Amino acid sequence: MVSLRTRFKLFTILLIVSWCGRCFAQHETFKNFYGIAWRGKAHDNLVYARNMGYRYVFYQQGMENDPLSDNLHFYLESPEYTIYKRTLSLNRTYPEKDVRFYEQHCTVSEPDQQFPRNMATGWFFNETDFSVELDFRNKDVVNWAVQEILKKVREIESRNPKFKFAGFAWDVPQLTGDFWSAPAQKGGKQVTLEYWQSKNQTLRQQSKPSYTRGRTAYYQVLFAAMRQRYPDARIIMEPAKIYDDWVKVVATHNVPDSIMPDLLCQEASDLKFVSDPRILSSGKIKKSQLASTTPNVFGEVENRTIAATMAINGAWFSWYGRFGGTGNMPDFKNIAEVPARLKLIRVLPNWENLNDTPLNDRIFLNNEYKSPTAGMSSGLLWGRKPGTNDILCVFLSLDEAVQFPVSNKEVQIYQLDSLMGPSKNAEKMFRISNRSAMLRDSTRVGEAFLFRFK
Repeated sequence: MVSLRTRFKLFTILLIVSWCGRCFAQHETFKNFYGIAWRGKAHDNLVYARNMGYRYVFYQQGMENDPLSDNLHFYLESPEYTIYKRTLSLNRTYPEKDVRFYEQHCTVSEPDQQFPRNMATGWFFNETDFSVELDFRNKDVVNWAVQEILKKVREIESRNPKFKFAGFAWDVPQLTGDFWSAPAQKGGKQVTLEYWQSKNQTLRQQSKPSYTRGRTAYYQVLFAAMRQRYPDARIIMEPAKIYDDWVKVVATHNVPDSIMPDLLCQEASDLKFVSDPRILSSGKIKKSQLASTTPNVFGEVENRTIAATMAINGAWFSWYGRFGGTGNMPDFKNIAEVPARLKLIRVLPNWENLNDTPLNDRIFLNNEYKSPTAGMSSGLLWGRKPGTNDILCVFLSLDEAVQFPVSNKEVQIYQLDSLMGPSKNAEKMFRISNRSAMLRDSTRVGEAFLFRFK
């Protein structure tokens, strides 16, 4: 009998003999989202999403005008930021109508100052330009925001009825608000409204509820309105750390279950969250509702570890907003710039879930991952695209081979372009024998290939 250790020394992909191209976990597809919203062009992102089998994307302006958005679903990311211009500049003078809008709808921190210095500062884009946050302590602002957000959704759908609303998503969704004392590069820190209230008697005398209560009310009203009109819509949230910045916070403030997201993503790169009993013990959050969306990790071994850890736990691996720019991940501006290995490894845990590959068949040992439908090693990344008989591969060395499934008599091999679409026939790039294929040329290491079986 072959030992588990010996199995991991076999550098040949062992493919499942019989595949059902139509059988996959359709009810889970909303968790497999292409979340790039702040980088690249809408068209390129749609091309890539379709090539990789994504059905859910983060909305970028103009997507609905592209026929490639047909039959896809869109999440609106940080939807409140889509209904007003959130950036103010200390160097600008604003017309009176704009001043009235911001002072009536957004959070004032220093009422004795002139606009815009009287506004609570959110994230600083530079030393003079900063974001302002809606004042959810005001019920009229909450109701206005919800109406405008749903109006925005209807407008997108009206321009392309085949591009369906999927739900909402939030980056670092602090209930206390995304307020900053000063630019981070100048030593500024994230603060709550108490930072200004403690120094201003006028603010202390106001009888408004806490910002946490106001933002909670905003989520409640928005989610209820969303579910009434779109009963299948979902909620995604990406705290920096799932326990510290979401689970612990909602428990402390006794937040109602009605605002719990359908999928919780962690931006930080550590992996403890996927088995943290503080997250899972309540039974309200399952491993299948967790994902890593870290933009901080570039290394091959490290990404393989993240992907394999997500896969063996039935969790997910996606991008949120951006590709990188923090940690040691370059700030890629377009999906075409991202190395093929990083593109493929981001979907492999998701494909395992969508292929309904049993958890018991997903094995991670000695930093190598293997299952009947995917594999990740130092020499090769591969996986079966859900709903098809296609295999996508990225060869990291010349030492590994793809073994063809016994049930398939024909194979077509394509080299993939920077958007992971077939670019040209690649059969001559491989040595094919005994129903297996090995890459011939070391200059092709790191490139992506499609094996299409018939």
